[in-house]
Amino acid sequence: MEKTRYLEIARVCARHGVESVIIGGVAAVLHGAPVSTFDFDLAYHRSDDNIARLLAALDEMGAEFVLDLAHRHLRPTAGHLATAGPKLLATRLGRLDLLGEVSPVPSWEALCSDAVTMLLADQVPVRVVSLDRLIEIKRWLADQNLPERGGRDRLHLHQLEAVKRRLSEG
Repeated sequence: MEKTRYLEIARVCARHGVESVIIGGVAAVLHGAPVSTFDFDLAYHRSDDNIARLLAALDEMGAEFVLDLAHRHLRPTAGHLATAGPKLLATRLGRLDLLGEVSPVPSWEALCSDAVTMLLADQVPVRVVSLDRLIEIKRWLADQNLPERGGRDRLHLHQLEAVKRRLSEG
């Protein structure tokens, strides 16, 4: 499996002006949790303008759907990106999972309401889901007890709660 180049994906999205929020394992790492992740989870605003910018970024990254059993090299379209469900993509920069909605967060506006802006290397500005919101998401996922997730959400939840305790202790 090729290593995902998170910073480069963030750079491409920033260069195209994509409205997005980093979630999942990369967000956990950015908040200081010692977790491993192999993909880049990104929630995005589903407005027509933003979908057009996201499509340009995906085109630059050579994005194709991962789960195409017929090996047709399907590229995402505006119609795909307009839907709420996850889009699991392979890019030349590694694995990218896009989410039009993030359960249990009720809306894009709610996700953005407490997201934090961080500067990555080379001063690339990114929005990252807040630690409290990420804990809420991981708690919801852990409660779903989905076998295909292998218990990692519960583990990440414990690690994120430890980060929160450490930050509150000063």
